[in-house]
Formats: sequence, structure tokens, C-alpha cells
Amino acid sequence: MSQTETRIPLRSDTVEMIVLTSEICGGARWSDEVQFYIKEQIEHYGDTAVRHALKRCQLEVKGLLSLADIIARIPDGRPPVAVAYAQVSGSEADTFVTTDEALRAWGIASQTDGDKFAQRQAFDAAYKEICAANRIAGIFPKQIVSIGQDKARAEAVIRAAVKDGMLQPTEPVAAQYFPEEVARAALPAGTAPKQLPAPRHKPEYKARVNRSAEITAMLAGLADKVKPIDDKSAAQLTAAEIQARMRGLEELSARIPRRADLQVKING
Repeated sequence: MSQTETRIPLRSDTVEMIVLTSEICGGARWSDEVQFYIKEQIEHYGDTAVRHALKRCQLEVKGLLSLADIIARIPDGRPPVAVAYAQVSGSEADTFVTTDEALRAWGIASQTDGDKFAQRQAFDAAYKEICAANRIAGIFPKQIVSIGQDKARAEAVIRAAVKDGMLQPTEPVAAQYFPEEVARAALPAGTAPKQLPAPRHKPEYKARVNRSAEITAMLAGLADKVKPIDDKSAAQLTAAEIQARMRGLEELSARIPRRADLQVKING
């Protein structure tokens, strides 16, 4: 993709993440004008790549956050030369995600006469030259997915490529592994995805509250039956009344649940 192609605006939550990241790093909150400019400069990278860079900024940048800090951490889809070589020179059983630039360099290197060392040297030189020329021209690499013979490994490789920002989760080769992202992308503009109910709205939560209220009422009722008396009233009690009061307290004590029983009853 080149920077002259049609851009897909960043999602609103990604734009909010840009602003929050500037504060998390310890800098001042950006003005609306700065926010708009930053968004315009990075939205062509896509949501996945931008969010990946912002998460790195939150962990690595201390103090004022700059546009350069974000762009430096945005994966532009160009693997390092050693990684690119490993991708294209693997066995036919391997699934790999690489770029058209790496494949072009491999095409040049594979024509080299000599051993693998000479082939590797030719690949490195060609790959670096191709990437440098495209960066200057503002041309982004195209991601190429090659599904190898080992199908079991394909999902892990594709998921890793999405995590690293090399692939968008909505791309056909990755969509089957990211149904939630595909569904969200299909929503009309301005439509928020369906939110899960908060815990307080769940039936289990309401039942727990009801059990807790029941126990609280029971304990309050028991407390009402144990009326405190002052010293003057206590001095006027007969021996029989004292014994009767003690028996009543013992009966009430036996009816009060233990803490462990209360915990079980409240938590269900």
C-alpha cells in the first residue's frame, strides 16, 4: 500500500488510545489540533499497527511523547534482513508471512552461483537496496502468505503475524481466526459493538445480594431479642430471671451461623 491510496480512518478507540498514551508517558495532554495532525500522519498504517506501537510507547517512552516515538515503533511490515531470509529460505512444510520485497530479493539471490553463504550475501544486499528505495518512494511492502504443507502450524504463524502488525485480522487469510474483529469491522460507521452486561445485572449477582440481605435481616432480628440492660436493672433481677436470660442467650448463640457458613451461603 502506498501513502497515496485511499486511507481507512482509525477507529475511535484507537484515537482515544493515542491521547491516553501521551498522558501515560508523563507528558501533557495534546490539543485537538495536535491530535488531528498525529492521527492524519499515522492512520495509513492501520489500527493494528498503530495500537501495537502505542502499547510499546506506554512501556518504553518516559516523558513527552512525540510523533517520531510512535512511528519508530510502528511495524511497517518489513522484517529484518535475517528474519526475511529465514522466511523465504525455509522448507516447503513451513507456513510463512513475508513481503514482496523479500521475495524479489530471494529471486535475485537464488540465481547466484556458489554456496549458501554467497546466496545469503546476495540476498542481504538485494533486500536492503529494495527496502531503502521503497521507503524513499513511500511504497509499503505487500504482505505475502505462503501456506506450507504443515497445516497445523499455519494458524500459529498467521496469529503471530497479526500480533506483530504484519497482517490485518480482517484479511481473508486471517479472518477465520479473528471472527470478532471481522464482525466489528462489518458494523456500520458509528455503531458500537454489543456490550456484555455488567456483573450487577447478572442473575447470579442479584441472587447473591438477596441472600446477603436475608442474612443481614436475620442477624438484626436476633440482635433485637438481646436487649441490653443497665446496672440498676441487672441488680433487680432474681436468680431465676438471670438463669432464664442466660438460657435465652445460649439459644440465640446457637442460631447464629458460623462465619464459614455465612460465606458459603452468600457466595452460593
